[in-house]
Amino acid sequence: MSCASAAKVTDVNNNSDQYILLLINLLLPTLPTAAEQGLHSKLAQHVSGFDSENSSTAGQLIEFARQFHIPMGIEWVESAGKSSAKPVHARNTTARTVLEQIVKQRQELGFSGSDGVVHVFDRSFICDSRNFLNLHIPHFRVENESLLCAEFWLRANIRQLGIPVSVERLTLFGGGQAYGRNLYPTA
Repeated sequence: MSCASAAKVTDVNNNSDQYILLLINLLLPTLPTAAEQGLHSKLAQHVSGFDSENSSTAGQLIEFARQFHIPMGIEWVESAGKSSAKPVHARNTTARTVLEQIVKQRQELGFSGSDGVVHVFDRSFICDSRNFLNLHIPHFRVENESLLCAEFWLRANIRQLGIPVSVERLTLFGGGQAYGRNLYPTA
């Protein structure tokens, strides 16, 4: 092989490397993250059987999440006069179908998945400015603080932003659990 043909082969290899790098850069953002792939595969898994006699839809969602090891965030609003949940019995289906069956019991509920987590939410509160989860706080960080201190600093941050929410009546972590202790004992 002459020096001229060796140079041409090198140029072709460099161009193909650049082409591959260009393809990777174009396609990489369209690929789902590992967390999303994991969630997708967990929801697609075959379910031979799922039974829940829990009388609460939230309780059924928790049982579902525990049984299938699916991270889940549940935005829950108790409404007066809501009937109890019907038992759920599912056979030979997918985890997604079981989740849909649980969620469909309450018309106002919806769910979505992102970053490896299933989010269950009340559709009627999505755009409600009184919904604490709709507050837009540009930056908030607390390290090495108790849950009560974190709540204090979050309330202070909300006040500084001038967000029209009654912070005194706002329950941020009411009834929350931290380090195995109930922070707000009821009795």
